[in-house]
Amino acid sequence: MILNCYLKIQYFTLLAIIVSMSFYSASGQISPITVETDKAQYLQKETIYVSGYVDQVIFGQEVSLMVIAPNGNIIYFENLFVDSAKNFQTKLTANSSSMNISGVYTLLVVYGSDNGTAETNFTVVQSPITDLKLKNILLNFDFINSNKKSIQEHVDYKITVLKNNIAVFGPTPLNHSSTGSVSIPLDIAERQPHEVLIEVNGILFSPIPLETASFSIMTNSENVQTEYTDNNSLKINLAVDRDPFLEKKLIPNWIKNNAGWWAEGKIDNETFVQGIQFMIKEKFVNIPNLPYPASWMDKSVPIWVKNNANWWANDLIPEQEFIKGIKYLVEKGVIQI
Repeated sequence: MILNCYLKIQYFTLLAIIVSMSFYSASGQISPITVETDKAQYLQKETIYVSGYVDQVIFGQEVSLMVIAPNGNIIYFENLFVDSAKNFQTKLTANSSSMNISGVYTLLVVYGSDNGTAETNFTVVQSPITDLKLKNILLNFDFINSNKKSIQEHVDYKITVLKNNIAVFGPTPLNHSSTGSVSIPLDIAERQPHEVLIEVNGILFSPIPLETASFSIMTNSENVQTEYTDNNSLKINLAVDRDPFLEKKLIPNWIKNNAGWWAEGKIDNETFVQGIQFMIKEKFVNIPNLPYPASWMDKSVPIWVKNNANWWANDLIPEQEFIKGIKYLVEKGVIQI
């Protein structure tokens, strides 16, 4: 109560200063200010990243920041340093003690004059998964060139995971996938439906009009899903790895030798498949509920898979990169189960 009254006094004192006084830089010009948050909506316990910019630096002047709750109470106050590049930043936590009301919060900043004020709004919502058991998963997806029907390298993308239309992961910053294959670890509510939204902003280092694809997933889902982006520029294959933290095992040398010989064409596909069967049975690669025996389908193998096998056999890449190729062959039906 005392803190809240103090913050209210600080708030109204600042407003009185803004009304009654004008602060100027050395050149005599009023210094405007901008402020923004990294997202528009947060779950409780999420971090809120705040950043802003001032047009001109006033020597010795700090930015005063306050957060006002939906009920009008001031719940946070801080003075922020302005750096030589005219930027300021801080981070807050949408914690249950101060931001315990779901709704729209106002973030107000003041810097030097009646025109040196700015505000932005963000929403805090109760976490829909607070009382649910969380599951560690890997979200695996590949970008496929729709025309060439092969992995599309160098894709710029963002990803968001939602539950009940509320973001529980992301939206991420703009990321770049040089290989065209992405694995993202995250925690989601077990056996609860989630939506995965993937936004593509560029291909081969060139911007494109925004294209999106969406998927529905659950932690106990084992199927591979395929969706095309809005304008069919890319096909996206998505799969959920239910247990990405298996105990690491040492793959026998004969499998490593087989991989190199297969990549060089010295052994046939069926011999190579026998090694894959062993890897799956001994859980070197996790592909759930896989029946036996496996057989080879008459489909083309992406060159990157054979390259990975050859490079791994020669100790040029880690075994996880080789396993990624094996999972690709099984999940995409090149090896028919």
